Amino acid sequence: MLISGCGVLKADEVSSAGKPGGSSGSGVGGEADFSFNAIQLAERLLEVMGMPPSPKKLSHLAQCLDPAAAILDFKTSKPKYMCSCSVLLVLLVLLVLLVLLVLLVLLMLTPPRPLGCRYRSCDEYKDRWGEIFESSGAGLKAAPTQRVYLNPGVLGAQGAGKPTFCLDFWRFSGLVKPGSQKASGGRQVTLYKVQNNVIVRMWQGKDAEQLGKNKELGLEDVLVSDSFVRALELARANGAIGSIDPVHNNYYKVEVIG
Repeated sequence: MLISGCGVLKADEVSSAGKPGGSSGSGVGGEADFSFNAIQLAERLLEVMGMPPSPKKLSHLAQCLDPAAAILDFKTSKPKYMCSCSVLLVLLVLLVLLVLLVLLVLLMLTPPRPLGCRYRSCDEYKDRWGEIFESSGAGLKAAPTQRVYLNPGVLGAQGAGKPTFCLDFWRFSGLVKPGSQKASGGRQVTLYKVQNNVIVRMWQGKDAEQLGKNKELGLEDVLVSDSFVRALELARANGAIGSIDPVHNNYYKVEVIG
């Protein structure tokens, strides 16, 4: 309801009395002019806010406002914006996109691991194992169970610097990963390439065929295994020239003295 200087007006009478802040004019019959002060419009605004939902509620609110009205912050006099659910949703989407963009940039700045490599560099390998050593302590054990030595028979122009290869089936136990308290064990297969007295390359993987577990394994068994075929392929592709006479050691059968 609107309270005018001349009485009380219902909401549906506002249009006949003129919009708030205006006048109804002085037509035939000499109608009095109506004006609305701040108290009246403030009361009307709150009254509209408390109305039950209806199609006309928003239009009642609009009648209290100038189309160019500014809504400002009380303390700063700066424009004050009401953050609706749709705005919050947009802001949330923008935040998610920003996080994804940051992750993408970090991914682009991170050196990629070369195809087929388990570590990006030797330093990373050393750092990783340094952490494992520290977390595992004295409980970490590793030893070969089967070993195949691949010695290319032609020295060629490389002389003493020729590459040699060794295929190891080995087991480990007591390995504690950084951040974990649980020790683990397992079996691995590793092909080493050695040149100029240092390991220049390693190929590591799980012993899927469980050859390292076979206490009766012989050279004939090794030669027909997938692991040996793969090792020979890698050796040939990485500098093994000439004939290769593999030498096999089964450490289950190595006599221990003392």
